Amino acid sequence: MRYEKLRHNLYSADLRYGKIELKSTHGFSCFFIVEHTDSKEFIKDQALQLLLAGCRNFDFYGKMEPLWHIGFDEADILLFPDSTSETVALTSSWETLDEFVETLQDELSVRPFVPHDFYLLYDDEGIYKEVLRLL
Repeated sequence: MRYEKLRHNLYSADLRYGKIELKSTHGFSCFFIVEHTDSKEFIKDQALQLLLAGCRNFDFYGKMEPLWHIGFDEADILLFPDSTSETVALTSSWETLDEFVETLQDELSVRPFVPHDFYLLYDDEGIYKEVLRLL
């Protein structure tokens, strides 16, 4: 399966084997569960693809969060070296699963003027299932 639709604006996909389909008329944000994936090249590739597609909001949770957070920041600087504080990508990290889920819930509760989708990308099925339970 490429992705799973969880709600009208929330989709999930396995980080390594899934594929998300972005709607050109929607904004989007990405929430990452990154417990195992530590390949800097893979992280850079994901960051470049999502940044070039227009995503500017990234939230990370998991053991590999520091690598992902830094990798996305570096990719943003590489692509957009002259970004201002208003245009720089927003990368956030969460130490606890509860904080991560609470942030996702808060974001899902906002009703934006422009349609906005959320993508939950994961590399650990157990943590992913726990997030779904907590939502």
